[in-house]
Amino acid sequence: MITQNNKKWIRYAILFTSIIIITSAVVIPVVFIKLRNKSIELSFIKHTLLGPAHAGGISYTDLDLDGDIDVLGASDNEFYWWENSGNGSFSYQIISTAYARSSKLEAADLDLDGDVDLVGGTLDNNEIIVFQNNGTQVFTPSVVTDSFNITLGINLGDVNGDTFVDIIACSHLDNKISWFENMHNFTFIGRIVCSDLGEAILSYPIDFDDDGDIDLVSVGINPGEICWFKKNGTENFTKITVYSAYSVHSVYPADIDSDGDIDIASCNIDGLGSVFWLEKIGVNQYTQHNLTTNFEGANYVTCADIDLDGDIDILSSAADSRQLVYWENLGEYNFVKKIITADFPGVGIFLADLDGDTDIDVLSLSHHPSEYVWFENAS
Repeated sequence: MITQNNKKWIRYAILFTSIIIITSAVVIPVVFIKLRNKSIELSFIKHTLLGPAHAGGISYTDLDLDGDIDVLGASDNEFYWWENSGNGSFSYQIISTAYARSSKLEAADLDLDGDVDLVGGTLDNNEIIVFQNNGTQVFTPSVVTDSFNITLGINLGDVNGDTFVDIIACSHLDNKISWFENMHNFTFIGRIVCSDLGEAILSYPIDFDDDGDIDLVSVGINPGEICWFKKNGTENFTKITVYSAYSVHSVYPADIDSDGDIDIASCNIDGLGSVFWLEKIGVNQYTQHNLTTNFEGANYVTCADIDLDGDIDILSSAADSRQLVYWENLGEYNFVKKIITADFPGVGIFLADLDGDTDIDVLSLSHHPSEYVWFENAS
């Protein structure tokens, strides 16, 4: 439920934040002194990832466990990855060409054998596929299901707390969210969370209510609903609606105001486009804060401390506006818009240290024209 309030907060003008940055070889303590309301300027350099003719899904992981971040992709009938050489260059590698209209590819160690396995989704054949890694990036596929109607929004997490990673996925045309319980040895049992979230596209596993088990924060785009599914400690979930509006198009849970509970960032692709966040102010009570109501084609949001100043910033892509941006969190509910690029019709925005220099780079893709890119943080 959305409520409006005008509560004021008195905070210190200076926030001291200490973090640890871990590289493949060393642990580096870094201390930042952030002056409230003083902006930090970042700059980015665009790099194109060469490979497939069409761009579909994108994600990242250290697939070969060599200490740097590789990039994963899916489109047409291919699943593939770009191996990171460690110096900012990437080489294209095909995983499989056997699945029509591949749409998603995510990574986790599914069998707890120490290497990184993959989970993929397709559009035409309604499949979810797992790829078992033999430890040298040679993969054996097996189909988890072939009746998941337009597979979107695959995420991975330990839903039932047995230490094995489960699969959470959205069946777009069935308005359904399911989780597939990892029964070990690459067998999975599908369990329906809901079948009434209209055109479901994303569902994130997170302990949203801080009670020790995994809930799901989810979004459906038509008629448009942000909700979370409270896990009752077994295999049952209770749906709780947070926000309703036509064409709400993304969701990302994070503690945006640093008060210890989980807020939600989102965007709306309809009309002029908007980006906003929902502040949790009580049990199932939220206040909406608009960052912009003029961001045409807003299609995706994420949250991270991109400027490494100790608080959570909000990032978004907008294909029609041809922008990737972030709203720098200055504290006291103040955010300032910063442009990563003003000439890229992105349909997603993802964050990782791709060049190993301990700052956060930006990964994205576009459909028209088809292009995979990363933006090097050169600040």
